[in-house]
Amino acid sequence: MDLFRLPRKKHSLGRIDGEGVYLRPARDVDFEPGESCAPKPQFPEALGADLAADDLTRTAFQRRLSRQDRERSEDQSYGFLVFSVLG
Repeated sequence: MDLFRLPRKKHSLGRIDGEGVYLRPARDVDFEPGESCAPKPQFPEALGADLAADDLTRTAFQRRLSRQDRERSEDQSYGFLVFSVLG
């Protein structure tokens, strides 16, 4: 199954456009040092979302990207970032 007809190759990342937003898989260029690169659950206190400092490193981000690529290539999971279209 190719969800949303996205290519399954690591180097061919797709984009899905919507009204005022677009989705695409995370890329290495999306890394921002510090807390801004961490997933932000809507209710962190309910989930017990305490992130260790090493979860916010470029290495940890690259591990998440590798897992994302592997899961997509194995047709198990499809992760996306959501971007607002300004203007």
